[in-house]
Amino acid sequence: MTEPNGIHLHADVSGHGSATMAGRDLHVHYESGARRVAGAVDVEDCPYPGLAAFTADQTSWFFGRDTLTAHLVGRLADRLDGGAPLVVVGPSGAGKSSLLHAGLIAAITERAVLPVAGSRRWPQLVFTPTGQPLDALVERLADVFDVGEDQVREWVTDPETLVTAVRVRLRADARLIVVVDQLEELFTLCPNVAQRRTFLELLDALAHTCGLVVYGLRADAYSHCVEHPPLREALQDSQIIVGPMSAAELRQAVVFPARDVGLEVEPGLVELLLRDLGAGDIGGYEAGRLPLLAHALRALWRERHGHLLTVDAYRATGGIHDAIATTAERVYARLDEPQRQAARTVFLRLVKIGDGTDDTRRPVVRADLAENPVAITVLDAFTDGRLLTRDQDTVTITHEALLRAWPRLRSWIDDDRADNLTRQQLEEAAAGWDREDRDPALLYRGTRLAVARNLVRESPGRLTPVGTAFHAASVHQHARGVRRRRMLVVVLAVLVLIAGAAPVVVLSQLSQARTVKEQTAVSKLVTAAQGLRSAGKPDDLVLASQLDLVAWDLRHDPADPVVAMGLADDTSMVLPIPLDVDVEFGTQKSFVAFSPDSRLLAVAADNPVVSVVELWQVSDPGHPKALKELWRGSRTYETGVKSLSFSPEGSAVVVTHGDGWIRVLPLADGKPGEVQEPAELCSGLDQQAPTDKPREIKVPCTGYSEIATYLDNRTLAIGHFDKGPGFSADHDISTFRLWHPGEPAASEQIHDTEKRAGLLTANSAAHLAVVGVFDADEHGVLRNPHLRLWDKLGAAAPRARGVLDTRIDPFGGPVPLGAVSVSLSPDAHWLAVLEGDATASAVTLWDLSDTDRPTRRGSIPSGNSFGETGVMAFSPHGDVLATVQRDNAIHMWKLTDPARPEPFGQALTGHHYGIDSFQYSPDGHFLASVGRNGGTDTQASFRLWDLNVEENVRRLCATTPRVSQELWQKYVPELTYHPPCA
Repeated sequence: MTEPNGIHLHADVSGHGSATMAGRDLHVHYESGARRVAGAVDVEDCPYPGLAAFTADQTSWFFGRDTLTAHLVGRLADRLDGGAPLVVVGPSGAGKSSLLHAGLIAAITERAVLPVAGSRRWPQLVFTPTGQPLDALVERLADVFDVGEDQVREWVTDPETLVTAVRVRLRADARLIVVVDQLEELFTLCPNVAQRRTFLELLDALAHTCGLVVYGLRADAYSHCVEHPPLREALQDSQIIVGPMSAAELRQAVVFPARDVGLEVEPGLVELLLRDLGAGDIGGYEAGRLPLLAHALRALWRERHGHLLTVDAYRATGGIHDAIATTAERVYARLDEPQRQAARTVFLRLVKIGDGTDDTRRPVVRADLAENPVAITVLDAFTDGRLLTRDQDTVTITHEALLRAWPRLRSWIDDDRADNLTRQQLEEAAAGWDREDRDPALLYRGTRLAVARNLVRESPGRLTPVGTAFHAASVHQHARGVRRRRMLVVVLAVLVLIAGAAPVVVLSQLSQARTVKEQTAVSKLVTAAQGLRSAGKPDDLVLASQLDLVAWDLRHDPADPVVAMGLADDTSMVLPIPLDVDVEFGTQKSFVAFSPDSRLLAVAADNPVVSVVELWQVSDPGHPKALKELWRGSRTYETGVKSLSFSPEGSAVVVTHGDGWIRVLPLADGKPGEVQEPAELCSGLDQQAPTDKPREIKVPCTGYSEIATYLDNRTLAIGHFDKGPGFSADHDISTFRLWHPGEPAASEQIHDTEKRAGLLTANSAAHLAVVGVFDADEHGVLRNPHLRLWDKLGAAAPRARGVLDTRIDPFGGPVPLGAVSVSLSPDAHWLAVLEGDATASAVTLWDLSDTDRPTRRGSIPSGNSFGETGVMAFSPHGDVLATVQRDNAIHMWKLTDPARPEPFGQALTGHHYGIDSFQYSPDGHFLASVGRNGGTDTQASFRLWDLNVEENVRRLCATTPRVSQELWQKYVPELTYHPPCA
């Protein structure tokens, strides 16, 4: 090998082996496969931070995000004269924190990129909200402006005071730069809604006056933001999406940091890394996988051969797929048994268990973890392995990727998820109790205390010191109350004994004593049954039914939604409709609709070649019966079913198709009656009503009818939508119409904002309709639909009412009407709307009592993006809203206070690939749903749920084996064997 200075280098190896020169290193390869490196190894700095984010001090190693950094800086510069905060949005692991610190902050501080002299010296607040966001803000302001925290607390009492205090401490042309990373902590760690609101209002005031404010937000926390107007405004106009890096950017991120510290990359290594990451030439990997690459690179640096990063070294680390798990297991293997037990406790305390949401990490005060030398050893070991991070007095998991990539940690979380969630809730309650000077009013009582005592008894030593003190205080308060009640009972017993009724008092007291134990048993049984149903195996489903029956027998309260929904899940029936559904074929959906008397169920389903509408009798939900096929026709990509409903008297089914036909399918035998259509409707409904088919109404425009529903026996409301290119306003996007069969002259088109509107839903009782009203951009493309109310639809002059200021942006571009999901309550007092965008969404509840001024009252995180289902429905009494969440289950929400919907019972499961449609029966006794199974099962799955608790108990008792003594001892050994259904 000849060096650039002309010196020729040569190496000879005696025996069996070979030698190669790579840069400054001599690599000796032995026949056994071993490799030795000769030469100076002076690379002390690792240019790859691993699971940790890049800091501003590491900007010289931060490559691949130049374009995004420049875009972020430019958007921030546009706000020098004020504006909403910028929101950097991306999934966990996309690189948001690194972009904010090593990209934005470093660019401002080191390269003075803002177009104002002296901007590199502007004061900066860079922090995360933590569980106490106002305290975090006060601490950073006090540090930056060198004032006492007590003084700063006076600033944050209201936005105007804060703005005034900051302005007097800034130079005339200066701005306060505020970067709040991991804004999702505001929702995952801070339970105080008022504190969240104040925090956001303060920063919003700074952004519009004397500050430049940037948030980093994890995409799955997006749904929480719609509840807060400042965030809603920012997300609507000021968000920056952090997506996957391109293949070229990934190459820069791998090669350039290595070169900066004098390392070289072996040919073929970069290609192998990109392949394992799943990146194509344009970067097709999942954005959340970036931490896996980052950790693999750091592990690769540790295994480097001299100055060379090699393929062999990369493979030795376990590669992208296993590098994190390999590192974690290596640390874990060095622990002894007591330390391993402590590791489990430590990590579970560092995880925020999601209750219907994703699990996340959370910071914990180190003193609460380092209870003894064993725990301290564990913290030090995993911190040295860079899997935990210390920040002053707190400890946190370095990145949430560890929760997914380390199987052992995943099993710790999932193996006993219910207990982990109970422990977490207890710790959060304990922290609030401690903050409020240990107020006795905040201690656990009743069922919560019974569940907590069971947790502590079965899993001792897993609570923090504060949690342990909280539990002990709750138990002490309960014991003191019991003693007082016993004394009172003794006094009453003596008095009643005199009256000759002592046995009644004694029996009452014994019943109360059993209650706590039985409540704990019910909780255990319900949790176990949920887990068994999730597994889906036939034997597990039988056992789940047995456990739910025991829980019912112990609880025996028809008003208990948890037990009731479990029984409904156990008895749900699958309707045998053999229609394959190609789940990759994007437009087809299936629908269900109940007749007004709840005795009949219409079902409509598509596959790529055929559409079918069937009628079923469901008056006996245990034995549903197929009555007739109402319609069957060929299907193309564009001609699938769009809506399904019954006429008010139940004599016909109305179905709309994408081919432009509205079909009114009579249920009685005989020829269809004559239909007269208006001469002009979308320039005319086709007046040729075929005599050999059911009633069919052709809308001969370029589009299709999205919905058709009877308002009464005389009036049919039709929502038609055009299929013009790009959903352009230049094409006729028809608003909704009122059609009166047999009265052509009375039929009319309801106009709203010219051509850009479409019917979404209508309520026959209130004669109220909800219409999507679109904005058109400079290119005529329809975006951002708002919702307008129309009432008095049965009158001579229907009236336009108020507009709901919703945020509906499912695709970041044109919005088809079918992407807007709404549901009206039966009394038309409440409207549920799926708001959000392609990353996440929430169901918001709107009060329509004043139709001129509809008001948003509350919201329910849906956990869905618009790529997933947004189906929802109110119960017949309007007191419960059912929604479909990310887990493809139907979740119930009690609306006693619509501003704060509460989970109602357990979710109804059974569909694994999504739910297209579900509906309550008008009498409230049943719920029908249709979804897809996924995997190798390509059939549409129609399910019927009986919500009658007593009927479900009767059916299960008749079909389910009795619980054996062995099973009883396994699940509720603390109770005397007494099987249900005896």
